[in-house]
Amino acid sequence: MTDKIKSKSNYIVLAALLVIGLFMVLFSPKQAEEKHVEQTVSFSENEYERELEVRLKSLIEQIDGVGTVSVMITLEGSVVYSYAQDITENVGSDGEVKRESNIVLSAKGTSVKEAVVSGYTLPKVKGAAVVCKNKLSATLLEKVIGTVSASLGISTDKIYVTN
Repeated sequence: MTDKIKSKSNYIVLAALLVIGLFMVLFSPKQAEEKHVEQTVSFSENEYERELEVRLKSLIEQIDGVGTVSVMITLEGSVVYSYAQDITENVGSDGEVKRESNIVLSAKGTSVKEAVVSGYTLPKVKGAAVVCKNKLSATLLEKVIGTVSASLGISTDKIYVTN
């Protein structure tokens, strides 16, 4: 009977080791690295405008008495990317410091190289127009203009609100 118990415990230990080994293979750091996919930074001014409009519309409609609104935002310029740079300084024989700057490239595949983006600056909001379904009192009009100004960081003279 003790042989049967030893045999069963050997099978249990073997099964446990097999399960542990399987988990180690499936969840090893090497597997995680292979699954890592490099993402490219992309930006669309249209999507940025739409996202701002949706968020602002939702915010304005939460003001009591305003009702349903339509919002249009215009942007000034476009996104400005900053690229990673490798800067080297060399001191010449005459003591003059020469500075050389090269944009860092990342290899994608065998022949494709892309500049490494280190950051970007979003386009500035140029203005906003809000059309309200309900007729607004002077107090509500002031609240809508103040909300738009504060949320977009633009002056009130760049905001137009109408019914």
